[in-house]
Amino acid sequence: MTGVRLPRPSECRSCADPIRFVKLQTTGKALPVNPRPDPDHGNVVAHLAGSRLVGYVISADHGPSPLFPFRFVPHYATCPAEQKPTRRRDSAPADDPLFPI
Repeated sequence: MTGVRLPRPSECRSCADPIRFVKLQTTGKALPVNPRPDPDHGNVVAHLAGSRLVGYVISADHGPSPLFPFRFVPHYATCPAEQKPTRRRDSAPADDPLFPI
């Protein structure tokens, strides 16, 4: 969409990357999303309501809608500060003194 001004980006407190917020219709909470719409990978749809982005997360109950022209990726999916190391599946479980093997 050309000529549309999205709200100004904010800054992620964890990684300092730019983010925007989408106010979720279902909860009223603000969900941080990456600042650029991503129609191919975004699962958060939004539209401008005044100067705010309002939308919802695409789910089995709520698919994409043409009334919500923007699709964003939630920032937590790409935030480098939020990437937690995962345990390797082939590693042995830690010994637990309460539940010996």
